[in-house]
Amino acid sequence: MDLEGFLIENMNILFLIIGIIVGLTLIKLATKILFRLIILIILIIGLYIGYQQVFQKNIIDNLTNLYCKEKETKTAHCTCFIDPILRDLEKRFPDESLDQLKKNKLKCNTEFIKSYKTMETEIKNCLTENNKDNILKEILNEIKNKGLKILK
Repeated sequence: MDLEGFLIENMNILFLIIGIIVGLTLIKLATKILFRLIILIILIIGLYIGYQQVFQKNIIDNLTNLYCKEKETKTAHCTCFIDPILRDLEKRFPDESLDQLKKNKLKCNTEFIKSYKTMETEIKNCLTENNKDNILKEILNEIKNKGLKILK
């Protein structure tokens, strides 16, 4: 049997071997690319969390300083928005836990959102009673403009 006859008879086996080699090469290439993408994504997430931990400010203290300064404690911003959220946070966390929460900025933002969602109806009712319905959008826009993009 000559080489040509051997190749013709075993063409399926040759195609299978070539297909396996090409497939393994493609898998190896895809794995390298996927591995690099995963490392890049992990790096981006790590940098974002690091940025938030180091550079972002504590939203609770930030908003309290912004809306509840000593002169302005009677504004609707403070009494209707900040006070209900602070009451809810103080009810859910003892003083020491609240101080620890303020140090962990990501968790602080999460708990602030939970308190906002819990007290949302009370906040809206208070604003309605004070004829300041439009203030809520103004507050939320101000939070977004200050770089505290945690509320939608």
